[in-house]
Amino acid sequence: MKKPNNHSISSHNLNFPNEFVKVLNKLIPDVNKVVIDTYWTHTKINDWYYEPTLEFLVEVIVHYKWNAREILPPDVLSETINTSFKLTYTDKDYIKFSVKKIEVEKRDYKQEFIDFFTN
Repeated sequence: MKKPNNHSISSHNLNFPNEFVKVLNKLIPDVNKVVIDTYWTHTKINDWYYEPTLEFLVEVIVHYKWNAREILPPDVLSETINTSFKLTYTDKDYIKFSVKKIEVEKRDYKQEFIDFFTN
């Protein structure tokens, strides 16, 4: 689904359901978190009933751990998220995802030092 022309809404208060977060953690263990950044709405005409239906394109930011072994490109991540979402929520076929940005967290040497000597 290409980026619709209708509405873009910044959505820093939306989160994935916990069930889906667990699925993503199993599929992509090097990812620290996936954050919903923006979503787009698009009205599409249903081919069977000629009724308007609303579709959503959700843009996400993927945060990798500093020691990630493999960082997947945005198109592969988008496909992985979309496939797992379709399999988890079969009735939500009007929602699609696109990876907007990938970030890799910086290694925190000071925190590692403190954790090492306090545990």
